[in-house]
Amino acid sequence: MEDINLVKDDINQAATLKLTNKFILFLGSSTFGILALFSLHFYKERAFFLDLSYILYLIIKDNCLAIQVNRFVSFFTQGVAYSAMKLGLPLENIAQLYSLSFVVFQYLIFLVILKIAKDKWMALGLVLFNTLMVTHTFYWPTNELLQGMAVLFLFFALLNKSYNAEGFKKLLVHLLAIGSLITTCFAHPLLNIPVAFGLILIATKDIKQLKSTGLYFIGLVSLYIIKQIYFSNYYDAYSMEGLENFIKLFPNYYTESMHNFFNFLIRDYYLFMLALIACTIFYIKERKFLRLALVLLSVVVYTLMINVSFPKNVNQFYIEAQYLILSVFVILPLVLDIIPSIKNEKLLIAGISIVLIISLIRIYSTHDLYTERLEWNRNLLAKSRAIGKDKLILMDKELPKETLLLTWAMAYETWIMSTVENGATQSIVALKNEKKLDEFMDQRKVFLSKWIQDTYFKHPRKYFIFPDTMNTYRKFSLEEIIGKQKED
Repeated sequence: MEDINLVKDDINQAATLKLTNKFILFLGSSTFGILALFSLHFYKERAFFLDLSYILYLIIKDNCLAIQVNRFVSFFTQGVAYSAMKLGLPLENIAQLYSLSFVVFQYLIFLVILKIAKDKWMALGLVLFNTLMVTHTFYWPTNELLQGMAVLFLFFALLNKSYNAEGFKKLLVHLLAIGSLITTCFAHPLLNIPVAFGLILIATKDIKQLKSTGLYFIGLVSLYIIKQIYFSNYYDAYSMEGLENFIKLFPNYYTESMHNFFNFLIRDYYLFMLALIACTIFYIKERKFLRLALVLLSVVVYTLMINVSFPKNVNQFYIEAQYLILSVFVILPLVLDIIPSIKNEKLLIAGISIVLIISLIRIYSTHDLYTERLEWNRNLLAKSRAIGKDKLILMDKELPKETLLLTWAMAYETWIMSTVENGATQSIVALKNEKKLDEFMDQRKVFLSKWIQDTYFKHPRKYFIFPDTMNTYRKFSLEEIIGKQKED
C-alpha cells in the first residue's frame, strides 16, 4: 500500500510539473507578446532616442554592424537592423524591426531556457527580470546590460542542467555554459556581480554543487583579469571611475542619487521592495540565515556602490539600467527557493499574474515622458522647415533638459525622424562648445554631428535624402528660430 501511495504522489507531482511548464510558457509568451506590441507601438520613442538612433546611423552609413567596446551580445539585435537594411526595407521598417528585436531576443532566450535547457524556474526568472523593475529602460533598450542579463539566466539554466547530464552531453552543456558566461562578462562589467551572487546562492543551496560552482567562480575571476589585460577599453574604465567617490565623499554617502533612489522605490520599484520583504520573511522562517545575509548584503552594498558612483542627479533611464541588477538579488531567491515551495498553485498563478499585469501597466504609462520628447523634436523640425533652414546648430545650454534629457544624439534623432516622417533629411546639431565644428561651417555637402563629420557621398541616398546641397550649416539661438516662426 505504501508503494502505491508513493507512485500516486509521483504521478501527481508529474502532473503539477506539466501544468506549471505550460503555465510558464503561456506566461512568458503573453508577457513578451505584450512587450513586443509596446515596442512596435512606441518604436519612435525607442528608435528615435539617443543610442538607438546613433547605432542605426552607424549601421546604415558604414554598411556593417556597430558593436561597441567588445559587447558582442548586441550581435542579434544589430543583425536584425542590418539584415533589414540589406533587404532594402524603408527606414521606418528598419527602425520598427530594430525596436522589436530587443524583445524578440529576450523571448528567444526564454524559449531556449524553457524548452532546451528545460529549466522552468530560470525561464520564469527571465520574465520577472523584464518586468519587476523595468520602467524607463524599456524606452532605452540598447544598453547591453539588459541583453547580457538574458544570457546570464541562460548560464544559470545550463549550470543547473549540467548537474544531471552525463558523458558527452555533460561536456556539451558545460561548453555552452562557458560560452554564455563569456558573453555575459563581456556584455557589461557590472554583470560580474550577479554572476558571482548566483554562483554563491546555488553553492549554498546544495553542497554537492560546490565543486562545479567553485570552478565557474574561478573562471569568472579569470575572465575579469583577462578582459582587463587584453580587452580593456575607455568606456568600461570611465564607467568604473565613479568608485573613487568612496574616498572622495567619505563619509557623506547619502548622495542626491541616493535620495532619488528612495523616491524611485516608492514610485516605480515597489514590487522589488515587496519581493525583498518576501525573501526576508521566507529565509527567517526557514532559518536560512546565510542566504538571507547574502541577499540583504548584496542589496545594500550594490545600492551604495551605484549611488556613490553616480552621486548627482542622473537621468532615470540611465541609472535604472544599473539598478536592474538589484532585481536579480530577489528574483534568484524567488525562483530557486520561494516559488517552488508554494503548494497552493492557484495562489501562485494569481500572484505572478498580478505582478506582471502591474508591471506592464507601469511600463506603458511611462511613455509620456518619451512621447513628449518626441513631440518637442518634431516641432523643432517643423519650425526649422518653416524658416527654410534644414541644417542648424543650436547651443546645448538653451535646450530644455527636463524634456530632452540628453542632447548629444540630436543630429541622429533629427535625421531619422525627418527622413521617416517627412521624406527629406534635416540635420540639427546641439553643441556645448560654440566653436566646435567651425572648420566645417563653409562646407555645403557634409553631415555634421557631435562626433562624426562626413560628406553626403558617404551616406546611402535611400536613407539620407539631403534636399539642401547649396547652403551650409548655420548657428541659431532657439529663441531666434521660434521668433522667426512667429513672425511668419
